[in-house]
Amino acid sequence: YTLAVEAGKGEMPDTKALGFDGNTLKATWAEGETVRVFRGELLLGTLTAQTAGQSTTLTGEIKGEIKEDDKFTLRFLNPSYASQDGTSGCIPPQKVDVIDTTGAGDAFFAGVAIGLTYGKNLHEACVIGTRLAAAVICTKESVCPRFNPAEFGLDLNR
Repeated sequence: YTLAVEAGKGEMPDTKALGFDGNTLKATWAEGETVRVFRGELLLGTLTAQTAGQSTTLTGEIKGEIKEDDKFTLRFLNPSYASQDGTSGCIPPQKVDVIDTTGAGDAFFAGVAIGLTYGKNLHEACVIGTRLAAAVICTKESVCPRFNPAEFGLDLNR
């Protein structure tokens, strides 16, 4: 399918800012950024941005029948993190079978803290936190399994 975009800047708090340059409508998505696709108020699915050079493809699965004249709304998920300098980003979720969410927030915080402590930027630290939280929610225990720091690119000898 080809998606035609009708956009209005700033109409909703979770819309993506779009720019118009001559005859080109420009929108940028960061790798891993996620959008929800709605028909009216009905959520049809989620798409994730995959970048290759100057082009970005939104991939994912849309549920239900799609007709040629359907109109969809793309709503961006709230960012996973935001810093004081205004940068923000989304960390794609890890696909796991959820058993118990107890301890997931603590694991996420611990992963972010350890990433920042060992020199990772905020995005990289949140990736570590997301991975640790995912490891916790797919077990009956509410503690992180053991990981080798090298699995996260952490140099403990710095």
